[in-house]
Amino acid sequence: AFAARFVGRELPVLWEARQEMTDDRQQMIASGLSSDVCALWSGYTDNYIRVSAESALPLRNQITHALLTCVAEDGASGIVQ
Repeated sequence: AFAARFVGRELPVLWEARQEMTDDRQQMIASGLSSDVCALWSGYTDNYIRVSAESALPLRNQITHALLTCVAEDGASGIVQ
């Protein structure tokens, strides 16, 4: 419920970890159904919401803004800005 209050807002995120992609996501990228995005990253906002987002850029230990798009099981999904 806490993360839901921030959906639609842009928040700073400290990106910490690159996550392994699922086989389905890798197949979408390989078949051209997706953009050149090659990694799923996770990090935390300054109010401790875990955010997951795709990016082709190396984000580890970087702070960027992310637009929170929806609530996920363990936080929120977003788009790196």
